[in-house]
Amino acid sequence: MANRRTGKKRKQTGQTPHASLAGFAPLIESKEIFNKIHQQVEIGQKQLIYRLTDKLIFVVLGLLVGCEHIDEINHKLRPDKVLLSAFGYSSCANQSVIQDTLDSCTQENVVELKGVLRSLYIEHNQSQTLVTEAIEQSSTIIIDMDLTGRPVSPKAQGAKKGYFSKKRGIYGRQLARVLVPDTQEIIAEELYPGNRLSCQVFGEMLTEMEQVLSLSTKDKRQQVCLRLDGGFGTDKNINHALWKGYQLLAKMFSGNRARVLAKSVEQWVDMAEKPDNSLYENPIPKRKVASTLSSWS
Repeated sequence: MANRRTGKKRKQTGQTPHASLAGFAPLIESKEIFNKIHQQVEIGQKQLIYRLTDKLIFVVLGLLVGCEHIDEINHKLRPDKVLLSAFGYSSCANQSVIQDTLDSCTQENVVELKGVLRSLYIEHNQSQTLVTEAIEQSSTIIIDMDLTGRPVSPKAQGAKKGYFSKKRGIYGRQLARVLVPDTQEIIAEELYPGNRLSCQVFGEMLTEMEQVLSLSTKDKRQQVCLRLDGGFGTDKNINHALWKGYQLLAKMFSGNRARVLAKSVEQWVDMAEKPDNSLYENPIPKRKVASTLSSWS
């Protein structure tokens, strides 16, 4: 921190703390991952020293080396000449210059970048193979959907007061993600205002997932099990997913409602030690479950 405050430069040693990332540089170059950004994203700003899309690459590299904020690029990425050299750069733009370029980006640029990311995912993902195998073998693949609160400055775009775990009265945004646990690949993600609820984004995220994984028919969707938390589990969302053919492993939206339903049970039966269900890999302890339940409504 002392070097950052006094403006002193770090001594260059010809080493990098991110050697594993530098080792991936030739692979990224051979697959032309970053070239697609240069070719398909056009930012309306005057170019001086760096290409405008180079600054987007610096942001990506900054994220990979642990930068949580743009200003951290100055002391985490810029001094690492070895890592920059591995990716073909002799230097890195100042964080203020990078921020100016990000501020110049329009909604059209966001759409262009999302298009690049989707095309890269379709070309290089592993999840599509698992989905195809599940459809062909009539097995089940699990897909998670989640909404996570991200606190930000009250002045940030989309910053609203909403639900943020163990934090009250703060501003933030909500990050929705669709994830395949077996590959840890993010199929789709969207950023929403901080006051957006899980149940409100379910339909949009489901549609985006279907487009990426080509789940165009009910027969294909029947091999997918959606794993959802209580925020998504409204009657409307559950009925919509079942109507489209998905399997579901979900919590109900209201905890009070679940307790009322549990009290309505009149008869209980023993549950088998290990159900005949591919979703469970380990035996489930013996416990009591309801044999009859009231209707959902």
